[in-house]
Amino acid sequence: MPSADQVITASFDGTARIWPVDVDLDELRMRARARAYRSLTPEERSAHLLTAY
Repeated sequence: MPSADQVITASFDGTARIWPVDVDLDELRMRARARAYRSLTPEERSAHLLTAY
């Protein structure tokens, strides 16, 4: 029986698999935030942001 520590996947070839998942959710959140939230570099700011003149 599937549980919270498993993921089921299906493929176009008709196979289905149950994969064990050993994930530290706090670590995963920390890594996601580190990639998603960052400040723009000065070069990125000048290339992508409009100035208020």
